[in-house]
Amino acid sequence: MTKKKIPYGISNFQAIKDDNCYYVDKTKYLELLEGLNEKYLFFLRPRKFGKSLFISLLEYYYGIEHKDKFDKLFGEYYIGKNPTSKANSYYILRFDFSGILTSTNEETFRGFRKKVIDGVKYFNKVYQLFSKDELTEIVEEKTSNEILTSFFNAFNTSDDSKIYVLVDEYDHFTNELISFRLPEFKEIVSRNGYVRKFYEAIKEGTGRGIVDRFFATGVTPVTLDSLTSGFNIGSDLTLDFRLNEMLGFTDEEVKSMLDYYDVYNSEEMMSDLHKLYNGSLFSVRANQRMYNSNMVLYFLNQYLIENKYPDKLIDTNIASDYNKIKKIFYINNTIEHQQKLNEIITDEETTATITDKYSFERPFTPDDFVSLLFYNGMLTIKEAGISETKFQIPNYVIKEIYWSFFKDELTKKFDITLSDSDIRKSFEELAVYNNMERWITEIEKVLDLLSNRDYQNFDEKYIKMLFITLASLAPIYIIKSEAEIKGEYPDIMYLFRKPNKVNFQFLIELKYLKKSESKKLSKTMELAKGQVNRYLQKPEISELENLKAYAIVFVGKKGHFTFVDRSETL
Repeated sequence: MTKKKIPYGISNFQAIKDDNCYYVDKTKYLELLEGLNEKYLFFLRPRKFGKSLFISLLEYYYGIEHKDKFDKLFGEYYIGKNPTSKANSYYILRFDFSGILTSTNEETFRGFRKKVIDGVKYFNKVYQLFSKDELTEIVEEKTSNEILTSFFNAFNTSDDSKIYVLVDEYDHFTNELISFRLPEFKEIVSRNGYVRKFYEAIKEGTGRGIVDRFFATGVTPVTLDSLTSGFNIGSDLTLDFRLNEMLGFTDEEVKSMLDYYDVYNSEEMMSDLHKLYNGSLFSVRANQRMYNSNMVLYFLNQYLIENKYPDKLIDTNIASDYNKIKKIFYINNTIEHQQKLNEIITDEETTATITDKYSFERPFTPDDFVSLLFYNGMLTIKEAGISETKFQIPNYVIKEIYWSFFKDELTKKFDITLSDSDIRKSFEELAVYNNMERWITEIEKVLDLLSNRDYQNFDEKYIKMLFITLASLAPIYIIKSEAEIKGEYPDIMYLFRKPNKVNFQFLIELKYLKKSESKKLSKTMELAKGQVNRYLQKPEISELENLKAYAIVFVGKKGHFTFVDRSETL
């Protein structure tokens, strides 16, 4: 039997059915959403978590024009076997605010207005409720809210059906404005701003009994707070534990996919996928961590071509999206802000109170910053505290994004140029020939580029970040930083990464001494060797093939290393 296709990059529900693609059934959430007391909903998730596909699912399930296709579209899924009372009972008015250019105020205004017109035109193409003259009169209104008001005035049907408004990427363009042109952002969502007025017009439509339901997706609540003053009937369900698994994939859903495609050694792949893409938790009351669905589909799509792991952990399109997220790091770039970012990069976790409503009438706080990283998928909930929430970096792929940022900032802050080619070559020599001396020399070269003044607050964490960041330039290994192994925390491990074939894996214990503390070198080296010996006795480490272990002590800019033979620990 021919297997279904991987629906990578497909965000149209009917296309998934028509192309015979595999679909992870999320239709039970239609029943849950419909049963809520709230009817006007906002739901936020990071990029590439399946938001647009879910909007499409709503469109096909509730649109009256798809009623005759109900069994074909939904028959094999939960909702097809358990249809709700409102299935295929609405006129769908859908807007998509992605792709709006924001280089000037005028361009942003025109782009937003055009998106509103596109939504209205498509509505009439489907339902043919307006004459040509009526449609022309509607779309020639000057502002988006006037277009919508004119649309509602002309809306007239022979049945009792009402409108379900769907908004995809409600905040896509405003997120760019926040990063670069905050005054313009404030203007367009202010009391008289055209974006705020657009949502006020939708609220007016609900008051007139024309709009019965509303569902909008996006990434952050930054715009949401400004809009809800004009659309104060909306409910934000982003942190609702009942909807934690509505988008993204669970462990069970990923395992079912691997079983369906008869993946060889699926347990091993499942473990790898868990480390790479899993980890996101969207409610302190939830316990099921989620995979980024787009990343899993990319991986599996690539794997099934040659039955081997892809060379890149994320494809170019996803990487581009996450490179844009780096702009967040520069919002309100104060010392306090930088300290919080350094904490996240070096410790891979932090604490904060989740901000569910942003206000630009008050200072942008570290809590706001951490929350923004959380909404964008760069941090996730680790556990709830008494007064604050502990956050962590969700998975390996996101860690690589932080490492890339650290490297970029290193070159900017200290005005230095790194030879990426030399770094990669030296790291490859380590991987193939166990040449630790050359690899440490490369680290020393970077340290030599830093002035003595830069060492005033220098410590072991920064040396470790160099060993991690520079190694990530050559994607040879899975890099682990202080991975817990039964109460022990090796500083760094370079572990085999499929499909790369190299000769050695590495365990490194790092120590740092100031130049004035050079007399402590021997004692510190013995301490590091003792730690390495303990690590090597752990079953999880002793079973690693071709593992080379080193104790490394930096005294100022000079690195000293000792190979620790695991046979000596037996």
